[in-house]
Amino acid sequence: MLGEERPHRLLSECSGISASAVADRLAQVVDDWLDGGEHDDVTVLAVQAPAAAGRAAHGAVGDLPGRAAGDTGGLIERAADDFFDGVRSLDDGGALDVVRAALGRGADHEALLLDVIAASQARVGMMWQANEWSVAREHAATHVSERAIGLVLEHGLARAESPASPGSVVVACVDGEWHGLPARLFGDVLRLRGWRVTFLGRASPSATWSARTP
Repeated sequence: MLGEERPHRLLSECSGISASAVADRLAQVVDDWLDGGEHDDVTVLAVQAPAAAGRAAHGAVGDLPGRAAGDTGGLIERAADDFFDGVRSLDDGGALDVVRAALGRGADHEALLLDVIAASQARVGMMWQANEWSVAREHAATHVSERAIGLVLEHGLARAESPASPGSVVVACVDGEWHGLPARLFGDVLRLRGWRVTFLGRASPSATWSARTP
C-alpha cells in the first residue's frame, strides 16, 4: 500500500509552494508508485488561502473550529437513514423532503452535509464497488445528493450571520479527476463557516488554477 508515510514526507517538503504545485507533485508520486498498475479512484485536493487572512480570529483552513454540537434526539441519525432510503430508491422528492424536515427541526447544516449526505454517498460508493449498483444508478444517486447539498447550503447561507470573512479559497479537482462531489462538499462547508469559495469543479487543469488563486 502507498500508506501515509510517503504523502506525509512529501507534504513536509512542500511548505511555501502553490497548491497546484503540491497537487501535481503528489499526483506524480502516486503515478510513480502505481507504475501503470490498476487502481481505484484517486483524488488529490489542495487548498490555498492567504496565510495571514483571519488567522488570529478564525484560524487557518486546516485549523477550522469543530462543528456545532447538536443532533438532539438522534435527528441526524434518523435523517441519514431516511435520506439514504430515498437515494437508494432514486426518490428525489422523498430524499429532499427528509432534508427539508431536518432543517425545519433545526438540524445543524454542516452535520446534514457531512453526516447525512456525504455518509449516504459513501454507502452509494460501497454499493457500486460491490457490483450491486451500476454506474448509471450511482450517477443518478449522486444527482440526488447534489440537489440536497444545494438545498442545505441555500438554507444555511440565508440564516448565517455576516462577520468578516476569514479569507478566500479556491477548491478544485485535479485534471483527470471527475468525482467532484467531495470537493464540492468541502467548499460548501467552508462557505457555511464564512469563507469566500471559488469552486472550479471537476478535472481542472492545474495550469488554470493560478489565475483564480486569491
